[in-house]
Formats: sequence, C-alpha cells, structure tokens
Amino acid sequence: MTSLTEVAAFRLGRRRGHAHAVWAPAGVPVTVASSWPLGVALTAWAMADALLPDAVPGRSAGAYAATAVATAAALASALPFGRRDRG
Repeated sequence: MTSLTEVAAFRLGRRRGHAHAVWAPAGVPVTVASSWPLGVALTAWAMADALLPDAVPGRSAGAYAATAVATAAALASALPFGRRDRG
C-alpha cells in the first residue's frame, strides 16, 4: 500500500533524483533538495528581521544575523531526524 506522503513525494519529483548528494558519511549519501537553501535563507531572514529584535532588543545587526543563521541551520539539520520513527 502506498502512503499519501510517498505519492506526494513522487509527484514533487523527490523520487526522480532532483536532490543532490552533498556528503557521504560511512558511504551513505546525504542529499539536499534544491529548495532547502532557500528555506534556510528565508527562515534566517525572518528571524533576524522580525523575531530576534523583538525578543532580545538592543543587540547589533550582526548579532541578530549570526544568531538567525545558526538557528536556521540547526533547524534544517534537525528536520530529517523527526521522520526517523515513521519509516
């Protein structure tokens, strides 16, 4: 039986090789879809521009940018681990 997630992934082209292998620890290729850098960039921009200045006022723009980029990268790297238990 095919799940709805598998059908959606196939229709979006994820099964057709649109992701690029960027790293292969222990021979297991790690792939990144072309939309991930855009998602990280938009998340970092939203955090640095709107969220962090309201949450922690009085810091420099560089501090907001560095914190936003680090947080967006951590979020993006943690997302694949959330699907580990779903097979």
